[in-house]
Amino acid sequence: MSIKNVRTALKRFEKYEFLANESTNKNRLITIVNWDVYQSDDEELASKQASNGQANGKQRATNKNEKNDKNEKNKNINMQISNLRERYSEADLLIIDQYFDILRFTRRSGKIADSVIIKVYQKWEEFKTEAVIYALQVYINNPKHHDKQENYCYGIMRNATAQEIAKYKESADKQKKQIEPKEYQVDSS
Repeated sequence: MSIKNVRTALKRFEKYEFLANESTNKNRLITIVNWDVYQSDDEELASKQASNGQANGKQRATNKNEKNDKNEKNKNINMQISNLRERYSEADLLIIDQYFDILRFTRRSGKIADSVIIKVYQKWEEFKTEAVIYALQVYINNPKHHDKQENYCYGIMRNATAQEIAKYKESADKQKKQIEPKEYQVDSS
């Protein structure tokens, strides 16, 4: 949508008296006419209180309901990610976190959106956990591939054979046994 389209739409709504358009010192204030017709009583009361609390000539503060909605949305996203992570063991989650830490550098911002993380976890549900962890380990252990995005790992998951996964799992189990602490008896003489 272009700026021209937005301006045209705003002029049309203003012409039909659906909204009032007022320029402020920093931006534009658009007020919806007959807002109460479109909203419930609770939201109307909160809106009136917010507008009455502002001094004349000052820009309006962010509506508290908007902040609450955003906080609720963030809680839902975090809960969804947490539910998707339940499928994996603690050791697997360390590998997954390491993968996401590397993957974030494939983004210009250096961050991965929560919605992308959710989509990645949902895509992984198509595969066995062993295949997912195998693919992530292959990715992590090959720094030359760290510039590739998540589709590269999906390809590894799709194309990994049961023998490759079993061989990896066997070598990982051997490494765990070598790392496990051994019990020693202390001579107390």
